[in-house]
Formats: sequence, C-alpha cells, structure tokens
Amino acid sequence: MEPNLLFGIRESQSFVQRFLHWLDLLDPTNILLSHEKIKTARELLKSELTPKDDTGDQKIEKAWKQSLATVHPDTGSIIPKLFRPAAFLPITGPLVFLFLQKYKGIKAALFPQFFIHAYNTEFSITNGNIIQTKYSLEQLLGISTIISTTFFGISPLLMMKRYSLKGPAVQNVVTKILPIPLMAILSPYNVVVSRSHEYQNGIRVVDKNGNVVGLSKEAGAKAVGETALSRGLLFGSSIFLSSAFDYFLERTKLTHQNPKFLMAIKLNVTLLLMGLMVPVSFCLFPQIGQIQRTSLEPEIQSLTEETDLFYNRGL
Repeated sequence: MEPNLLFGIRESQSFVQRFLHWLDLLDPTNILLSHEKIKTARELLKSELTPKDDTGDQKIEKAWKQSLATVHPDTGSIIPKLFRPAAFLPITGPLVFLFLQKYKGIKAALFPQFFIHAYNTEFSITNGNIIQTKYSLEQLLGISTIISTTFFGISPLLMMKRYSLKGPAVQNVVTKILPIPLMAILSPYNVVVSRSHEYQNGIRVVDKNGNVVGLSKEAGAKAVGETALSRGLLFGSSIFLSSAFDYFLERTKLTHQNPKFLMAIKLNVTLLLMGLMVPVSFCLFPQIGQIQRTSLEPEIQSLTEETDLFYNRGL
C-alpha cells in the first residue's frame, strides 16, 4: 500500500493546514535528498503506517516529510530531483524574472518562454498520473506541448515583426501588456495538453483503504482541471503583481540613479511573490482529491459500494 496515497486519504486538512504543510515540503533541502535516505524513510513508514499528526516521534515526522516531498503518490517511485515540488520555485522563479524583462528581439523573448513551458510540461507529466499506454505517448505530448505553448507565447512579437508594427503604443501593448494574460492562459493550457491522456484514458480511483477500484475519465478530467486552474493562478498572479510593482518602481528617482539596484529589487520581488504563490497554488486543491461515486462512470459505480472515492490530482 502506498503510504503517500494513504496519508492524503486519511489526513483531511483545511486550506490553511495544507498551506503550512506545503511550506514544510517546499524546503529546498528536499531537492538534495538521496535515494538511500528516501528508501530508509519509506521503510520506516511502511512498518509504522502511522499518520503524521498521530505521533510525536520526530523520526516519523521527518520520514513523512521526506516521503511526501520526494515520492510520487500514484506510482510510489522517487521523483527526479529537478521535478520535485521543492525545485519548482528555484527553477521557475529566475525564468519568470527574465520573462518580465523588456525584450530586445524575438530571440531574447524565446529563451525564457521556451524554458518556462518546457519545465512546466515536464513537471506536469512527472507529477501527474501514470500513463497507461506506451512511453512514446509521453514524449509526444511533451514535445507538442512545449512547441505549441512557446509559439503562442511569442506570437505577438512575430506578428509585430511580420506587419512592421513599430509604434510606441503597439510595442508597449505587445511587450508589456499581452505577455501577462498570455502566460496566465498558456500555463493551464500547458497542463491540459500535457496531461490530456488522463481525461482521455482515465486515471486510477481508489477506496478509503487505497485499493484500486478502476480507471475513471471523470476523475481524470477533475484532476487535470483543478491542476490547470491552480497553475494559471500561480503564473497569472505572480506575473501580474510583479509587473505592477515594476511599473511603479521604475518611476522612482532612486532606481533611475542605480539601474543595478533596480534589477536586484525586481528579482527579489519576483522571487518573493512566486515564493508565496507556489504553496498557495499547490494547496488550492488537495493533492489526493475526493470524488463521489455517483459522479463517476456507471461501470465504476457498479464495482464498489463506497460513497466517496479518491484520486491523485497531481501538481
């Protein structure tokens, strides 16, 4: 029985509790945890199978933290270091900062957008639900998502160059205003496309004991939809608030006298806002979601008498 899955089923938490829980899991040291330490923690949890809040044993609490921060709740496999939840902010934060800088051309705009969408795609696939078909589908979904989101992201610049739109008003709209709603739209689009196999083929739903009942497309659609909404909130809010702060900061005399100071302030503000929004977006919905049996397909309903079933929402 997968301990992380059972933890999500048994631990009913409020939004505030989930937020504090994610602050603990997003500790950067969790990125560096070795396979040996994780396996040791997992062996301890499998022998105890004790919910985190039911014991004061620090070893058990530490083992839960290490397991929840590094192990996939659906597959039970160790998540690669670069795609663990704790790695999300250190990687995407600087990329968002670069994304917010004034573009000097298409190539300058292409770099941050490509890597933001590439990382988001791989993060979504890695932390999503297991693919029931061949691995080549995962590769195809990842490549197509990265290409399409990057193209849509720089499409306003391509159109401006194609039609020789050089007016200052147009340039301000294309380089400063349009990127914000585009990123807010493309981020959830990224999740929907890269994890499309989940609502097309279904994901595993389990009972309160963690026993697999079957594959449900309804649960897959709910999981992808919740994750897409949280991802859009994360990037849309972070970029909008950072841009608004930059707008007022650039109009102060102090920053005009010291451009390096301005850049340092912008970077710190971006990281601060992202640092707040990452746990908010991760805890917006429980990672182990709950769905009523009556909301599932008839064939799933006939397999169990449980009122509520559970699924891995992913990140």
